[in-house]
Amino acid sequence: MFRTDMIDVAPAQEPPSFLVGCDEQDRWVAVEVHGLCGGFFADRAAALKFAYEETGWRKDAVRFVTRVSPFQIPPC
Repeated sequence: MFRTDMIDVAPAQEPPSFLVGCDEQDRWVAVEVHGLCGGFFADRAAALKFAYEETGWRKDAVRFVTRVSPFQIPPC
């Protein structure tokens, strides 16, 4: 028998939001605030373009910060 009362229902997913800035090695970084995705970019414009495209060009969803906390990109 299948019991639906044992399924843990996740809350509604929030739309993505990004932080854009430089990391400790002065590389441009865009990272989703929950760490779901992100990357290193050649320049500020490329990082911002990625973040805006990922958020559907929602201006309130992208924040520029002076330092982005380091994060690790898992190996392929």
